[in-house]
Amino acid sequence: MAADLGRFSILFALLCAAYTLVAGIYAGRAKDRLRQEQWWQSARRGLLAVFLLCALAIGVLIHAFVTHNYNITYVWSESNRGMPVQYKVSAVWGGQDGSLLLWVFVLSCYGALMVWRPQPTVRSIMPYTAAVMAITQVFFLLLVNFTANPFRVGPPHGLEGMKWPPPDGRGLNPLLQNYWMQLHPPALYIGYVGLTVPFCYGMAALMSGKLDSDWIIAVRRWTLFAWTFLGCGILLGGIWAYETLSFGGYWAWDPVENASLIPWLTGTAFLHSVMIQEKKGMLKGWNMVLVIITFALSIFGTFLTRSGIIQSVHAFAQSGIGPYFWTFLLLMIILGFGFLFLRGWYVSAGLVTLFTFGLFIIHTFGRLKTGIHPPAPDTPNAPLPPEGAEYLLLAVSFAVAGAMAYVVSSELIGIFKNDGKPRYNALQGDNEFESWLSREAAFLVNNWLFVGAAFAVLFGTMLPNLTEALWGAKITVAGPYFNVVMPPIGLALLFLTGVGPLIPWRRASPKNLWRNFRLPAAVAGASLPLLWLMGVRQDAYIGPIPISFSLIVLATCVFVTATIVWEFYRGAKARHALTGESYFAALINLTLRNRRRYGGYIVHFAVALFFAGVTGSMMYKVEVRKDLHPGDTLRIAGYELKLNKVAIERVPGWKESLVAHVDVALKGRKLLTLKPRQDTFEGFGRDMQQTPIPAILYTPQHDLYLVLRQVANPNNLKSTSIHLQVYLFPMVLWVWVSGVIFLIGNFVCMLPGAKELRAPERVTVKGWVMER
Repeated sequence: MAADLGRFSILFALLCAAYTLVAGIYAGRAKDRLRQEQWWQSARRGLLAVFLLCALAIGVLIHAFVTHNYNITYVWSESNRGMPVQYKVSAVWGGQDGSLLLWVFVLSCYGALMVWRPQPTVRSIMPYTAAVMAITQVFFLLLVNFTANPFRVGPPHGLEGMKWPPPDGRGLNPLLQNYWMQLHPPALYIGYVGLTVPFCYGMAALMSGKLDSDWIIAVRRWTLFAWTFLGCGILLGGIWAYETLSFGGYWAWDPVENASLIPWLTGTAFLHSVMIQEKKGMLKGWNMVLVIITFALSIFGTFLTRSGIIQSVHAFAQSGIGPYFWTFLLLMIILGFGFLFLRGWYVSAGLVTLFTFGLFIIHTFGRLKTGIHPPAPDTPNAPLPPEGAEYLLLAVSFAVAGAMAYVVSSELIGIFKNDGKPRYNALQGDNEFESWLSREAAFLVNNWLFVGAAFAVLFGTMLPNLTEALWGAKITVAGPYFNVVMPPIGLALLFLTGVGPLIPWRRASPKNLWRNFRLPAAVAGASLPLLWLMGVRQDAYIGPIPISFSLIVLATCVFVTATIVWEFYRGAKARHALTGESYFAALINLTLRNRRRYGGYIVHFAVALFFAGVTGSMMYKVEVRKDLHPGDTLRIAGYELKLNKVAIERVPGWKESLVAHVDVALKGRKLLTLKPRQDTFEGFGRDMQQTPIPAILYTPQHDLYLVLRQVANPNNLKSTSIHLQVYLFPMVLWVWVSGVIFLIGNFVCMLPGAKELRAPERVTVKGWVMER
């Protein structure tokens, strides 16, 4: 009964989405206003119906997991009776079928919210917006109905002879039985799927020809909301990796990690470039490009996770849905850039040309300079020489910088004008670029860096597949490539985080720059000897020049923080003088009355704190390994670790744990007992899966991170020995704190103003109530 209800709900949802697609296009093309309103209301109700049906489907699946309905194949595959209830719920998205259903449900939520109360300024393009949303819903509902249906019943392929329904299920992957996995996938999906909304608005503007800045203003908060959740989802994934995977870190440049980072980077570029369009009417075409590629990259990331073409602890098993994703992705890219070209934005053709030229450069220049050649038969996965990463970055930069230069010249400088008349009209900027010493230039360089970083990560992630396609063998780059490419880009972005907001629009004068930057620059300069005395002396090399890279990064973090504090102080001081409010009240009211500006400053402070935490934890970590018997001690950085005992702890029907009780003392005073363990999870088909789970002591200065690697004699725990791996990670806590501050800053940015809370005006035409 439950399976039938679930299957019927997603099938009817598909039919409603298909109807919405037709109704939305018909409403957009209708000339008569009344007929347009009638079809628009019909399309609107179609999206609301899709939401209700998808909510019913996800509710039925959750109920099936909680009530152990093992007649449904997916429930049997991802759950068992011994699992705690919270993990039975998170098992709903633990496999491919359920994760796609969750994707569809989140997409239906966005569709319903998008048409529930649209802004009056974009009311005329909403039919096309609903149609584009429906296209995406139709694609994912087709997958859920016919390729990855979570409501299938009966034994899976290869096990047709087993008794059905079985008494118990296989159980969820042990690595996913973690409380962070209850939050990480939903947060990531809210971000991933939310990037569909700006794509819908952008495509609707292109399809309707109404290419003013109204759609940009309407979509800003949608984009910010999705971008915020995507960033938080990435950070939650880092916490999960830190506390579960026991590799001694929170980011390993895993392909699936990269797949979520890439659209976040291009989304960040879009959120910055829309400010130029709002303030100056520039970069209209470029913003369309960013919307299209950000949506395409979110779909591409989903494809990477589910196609099986990459190897990752995060990825799902090999499946046959990859070609469907490729087809949909190519159709959306052709649709987006095709409408750009039809609207007269010829740069789209140039972008495609330069991208193709960039691939040629990567192929030839990369092979010549990095020694990338087809590996010998006995080394099919030969790693890329680390020094080659610099040349690969240069090759990628040719393509990205060429495309950026083309955009800049056509958008800002206007060299493609003929006799004073632009070659394209609808997407031509209203103003021209005046000076490289201006806020427009800072935002422009910001866009270059973010998009360049996104393509560099994309290239490094896909290089194994590219080399396999070109030469028949995979070549992996892993950490060395990213560790060479990304730190300089990150440092430049960090510097712009402090510089950009303080440079005036149009043109800056030397006097203005001195007034704005003298105090932050002095604070950053004074921090250099202080940081040096504190031991920040880790040397890194950029070219032939030996420098302390960590010292430069931390000093830049101080500079960014100083600029933010300086801006808050100047604003609060001016308001205090004007209104007589206390400094605290002036600070709060200043922030609430200028939400976007000061919320952005809070986000920038979170970025500076994040960079400081990453620098400390990655460049100054300490590692010790030692075999210990009960009673033995290990010393690291002033801590004394004493192995008290090794014990077995059981949760019947779920797991068994080998637990090392390690007493931690600092300067002779016992602090607590840490318990690193190895879990063995039970379940049909998942027996004897040992998973090391670290034990962590969090402090503001550093984390003490213990991993139980091996137990010598688990059958005689009184005389056994263990192999203990101990890390000391400085400043990791500040990475997680930066995420909280990031969330607060974006919440301030998203707070609605008084005008937005006002109800839209309603008029009646021939008995139909319309908003305007």
